Amino acid sequence: MELHSQLFPLQQLVSTRTKPKYKVKPYKMTDSKCKLQQELIKWRDSKIIEEDLDADDFFGPQMIMSNKILNSIVDLAHYHKILSTTSLFQQTSWCYSSKYRQSILDIILTCIPLPIVKPPAPPATIVSPPLGSLSSANHQLNTSTFATNGIAVSSKHS
Repeated sequence: MELHSQLFPLQQLVSTRTKPKYKVKPYKMTDSKCKLQQELIKWRDSKIIEEDLDADDFFGPQMIMSNKILNSIVDLAHYHKILSTTSLFQQTSWCYSSKYRQSILDIILTCIPLPIVKPPAPPATIVSPPLGSLSSANHQLNTSTFATNGIAVSSKHS
């Protein structure tokens, strides 16, 4: 056993798990989502020309961003899951996210603005009556009862 532990020392395993990706639920496509999809397609087409990749007839614009990635970005933007440049890569694993992340995030925020979060309501305050004042509703004694040592006792007349 001693030889085995010398040859194969135990090492602490470091977890290399990535953050889990959001599972998109079905939703109805609204005008803002259609606009986002169109803007991403326009952006993708312009990048193909800028990068001088428009001569590739086989891949075309999908060389920079596939339809699957594009639709994934639209879906994730619907649920506000792409809020930063790092979340773009974490959620899509798009290989060009480091190069184009800021322009994609700008397009998302232009088409689908973040929801306005209402601040939480202030906590309720309890106002106690000033010392020495009695509330007539809370401290009024019935004529048929009287207090004895802090206990209300009913008196019966026969």
